[in-house]
Amino acid sequence: KLITESQLLSDKLKRGSSLPDVIRGSKYYPSFIKKMLIKDVHQNHLVRIFSEISRVYQTRVSNRIDWAKRIIPVTLLVLVAGGITASYAVIVFLPFVELLKMLGSPTL
Repeated sequence: KLITESQLLSDKLKRGSSLPDVIRGSKYYPSFIKKMLIKDVHQNHLVRIFSEISRVYQTRVSNRIDWAKRIIPVTLLVLVAGGITASYAVIVFLPFVELLKMLGSPTL
């Protein structure tokens, strides 16, 4: 969707539309990119703007990867350890409960 939107944006710019008008009409570009492109468009700073956009998104991706590196091992440990503990509890205590039921019944 973003590639198609970018191609449409390029076609509109080639036809002579202004960048702010084309960007405002975009549905798929994030608001951060729209604001950055509209902000300094008349000052011919598009290279600086795109480098800033790439830096921001690179930082976001890096932060999310770091978060995943910290959270996934802990989550897997808790799930696996919890599953093993629950299985052990069922295996050990289910026969014990059955034994107690048999001992408590009036007939053998």
